[in-house]
Amino acid sequence: MQSLPNADAVAMTLTTFLRRKVKVTPATVPDRLPILGFYRSTEATDIAVCESDVAFAANSAAAFALIPAPMAQESIKAGTLDEGLQEIFAEVLNVLSRLFADTDGVRVTLTTTVFPPEDLPERMAQRPAGGEVGFDVSIDGYGTGFLGLGLLGAV
Repeated sequence: MQSLPNADAVAMTLTTFLRRKVKVTPATVPDRLPILGFYRSTEATDIAVCESDVAFAANSAAAFALIPAPMAQESIKAGTLDEGLQEIFAEVLNVLSRLFADTDGVRVTLTTTVFPPEDLPERMAQRPAGGEVGFDVSIDGYGTGFLGLGLLGAV
């Protein structure tokens, strides 16, 4: 059964992946965030969602690809990611899938991404049914953004 990760698990995953210090603190989940990644396990339906603001997406993608921080700041000011940063952030979302892996070792994979100006899917009109957690994520040398993780089914 999937469970929601805590701040330590998120920090460890991102620190290892980005190869730089990452500080993660619990935060209140805002209404809806513009960038989404949906995940599924062996079943044919999505089981989890990752929600991000543009700041977390731009900063984490740039840090992973060793793109200078000022380029991430340009995306943040523009309120959207260019196609290159979208592709790189999809890799960040792939890595975050391990946060949803259950204790039985069932593999969870990224299935769909949503980036502005795409409309948010109807299924995100309400809070994830299985609960959600939010984090302010500060990436050393890049900046702070918001990451939300939710379970789409009942826990």
